[in-house]
Amino acid sequence: MSILSCLDGLSSLKSLSLADLTFDSTSLYTFQIVLETISSKLLHLEVLDLSGNNLTNEILPSLRGFKSLKELYLDGIRLDSDLHIQELCATILKNLEILDISNNNFNNTDIGSALSGLSSLKNLNLAWNEITPKSIHNISKLRSLEILDLGENNLKLWPAENHRFAWPSGLQVLVLNNNDFSNDIISSISGLSHLKSLDASSNNLKGSLDITENHGFAWPSSLQVISLSSNNFSNDIISFISDLSRLKSLDLRSNNLKGSLDITDSYNLDLAISIIVSPSKSP
Repeated sequence: MSILSCLDGLSSLKSLSLADLTFDSTSLYTFQIVLETISSKLLHLEVLDLSGNNLTNEILPSLRGFKSLKELYLDGIRLDSDLHIQELCATILKNLEILDISNNNFNNTDIGSALSGLSSLKNLNLAWNEITPKSIHNISKLRSLEILDLGENNLKLWPAENHRFAWPSGLQVLVLNNNDFSNDIISSISGLSHLKSLDASSNNLKGSLDITENHGFAWPSSLQVISLSSNNFSNDIISFISDLSRLKSLDLRSNNLKGSLDITDSYNLDLAISIIVSPSKSP
């Protein structure tokens, strides 16, 4: 219990990290007591990091006393379902703005609905979670979300498998890297009028990405940074950027580009744009 003694006299503490300690499922009860005691001592705590401990969903009820939290980091603590999550989000964690639950396992869990009580959430990290389209079917319920990371999940079959899916309308940053999306995933971002950064690198995108005839699709004009590296695009990919007047960086490394890139028709572009390319993929 040396952790508790160190916190005596620190009632105004705002941030606490208990990441990567030796707690695991065998010492779960001890850690539950530690957290419940800490929450009674640190009534103004706003940032709590429990990442890297093997705790499972059973640790979540011990967070009920942290009523002032704005940031919560639960990266790699072996969460494997929405057990206790929905109740916690709808009551105690309503003021949470940043939540990192990456590197867990929400395979086939409707995590979007479970988190829907987080009305103030702005930043959500769901990377490395083995999630399926079902897991995020209701992600649009997070109406305040601005940053969403879904990288490294091997997601695919989009959007046919996710009927009536919609992204949170206020998204500014969307990370989709290292999945298995086809070109159809790009169609889903059409209505994101606030989107500034899109990372769709290392997917199964290919060809020219010409989807302008796809139900009136238009790239969000707010885009400033786009990463499409490590896909299978041809030189014609460059044609889509002509209407993106705010674009500052376009990463096209490790695609099937050959020869020179002709951007003479992209007259709306700021001359300061950075286009990052590299030699074509090896056969």
